[in-house]
Amino acid sequence: MDFKLTDEQIARRNEHFAVCKELEKQRPVGFAGLESIYATDEGWQYHLHCTKEFAKRGWLSHHWPREYGGEDGSMMDQVFFSEARGYYGIPGADIFGYSMLAPTLLAAGNKYVKEKFLPGIASGDTMGCQLWSEPNAGSDLASLTSTAIRRGDEYVINGQKTWLQVLIVLIGALGYSKLTSALPSTTTSPFYW
Repeated sequence: MDFKLTDEQIARRNEHFAVCKELEKQRPVGFAGLESIYATDEGWQYHLHCTKEFAKRGWLSHHWPREYGGEDGSMMDQVFFSEARGYYGIPGADIFGYSMLAPTLLAAGNKYVKEKFLPGIASGDTMGCQLWSEPNAGSDLASLTSTAIRRGDEYVINGQKTWLQVLIVLIGALGYSKLTSALPSTTTSPFYW
């Protein structure tokens, strides 16, 4: 088996590295790792800038099917993207929306949900956040005790959150949280739990 990259793959890999190298030059002073995204306004703005740079190149969705804004790219495209970002320590790929929710929607979401949320993730306009943490459970989903009870067209969620750091950053930056893994609307009152 030949594990060498093709000339086309080498060119795509080099492009990812070149873009990330340029973005590294724009990194704010003191920015170090993913936690820096949420630590300062400068870190958050840098993350958003990188996100938009990747989105305009189609890199947030290049391995997705064309019908949902992708290019039917290979997994190698995603490998090159992750490798270059990791090498230079570049943010810009929303860990909840791009890395967790989008693959789940592509694998198991119905057509309506895919059409509603994937374009925003691909464009960098929709970010996700993790909302499943509770006292005595953390993010151990099997230990969660919160419930969602349907009342008419809405769900009333009963439970207690441990932290909402990413949600608070999103609310501050976007005015509200556009997307969570549970997909509740938070446009009227972000803390209506």
